[in-house]
Amino acid sequence: MEQPLDKFNAVEDPFAARKRLKSYEITQSHWARHVRSRLNKVAPNEERITVNEGCPILWGIAWGDVKFGGRSPASAGEAEYYRLLVQTPDKWSRAMCDETPAGIFYDAKAVYKKRLEKEAYARANPPAPTIWDELAKSVRESASQSSVRAPYKAPTQRCYDTGQTESGLTNRVCFTN
Repeated sequence: MEQPLDKFNAVEDPFAARKRLKSYEITQSHWARHVRSRLNKVAPNEERITVNEGCPILWGIAWGDVKFGGRSPASAGEAEYYRLLVQTPDKWSRAMCDETPAGIFYDAKAVYKKRLEKEAYARANPPAPTIWDELAKSVRESASQSSVRAPYKAPTQRCYDTGQTESGLTNRVCFTN
């Protein structure tokens, strides 16, 4: 029998209902199976790659793509991957790295190589010193010179003014140590 469209009630996804009602029962293995089944359902023929060593790097670049609009998804599988990525807790990132679409992986790899090249260039070509760098350098030099100065030595001869003569000249008396 056909259900009338005006009274149609959509059934909630079983995993979504379990996550909503008993979220404490969801583990990383449950989440990994859910991610795999969603990606198989949305894009069964899309190539996926398992990322082992660079998972934190991939996770960071993919999060940057989602949060800052760095890359828009090129397929339905990539769009679903980004949707699931937002819902995934950080501690379960391994599940997402095991089911990474190839397009996202190769793009993240290119972004990472560009970052490495940019950092290597910055290390090889440091920026020219600014006025602030020169001021800091002069402060450091003056601080280092103050400790090198010789200690104070009292003069060997001391002179004192004792008064004035009738003609307006100053009388001076001097002593030696």
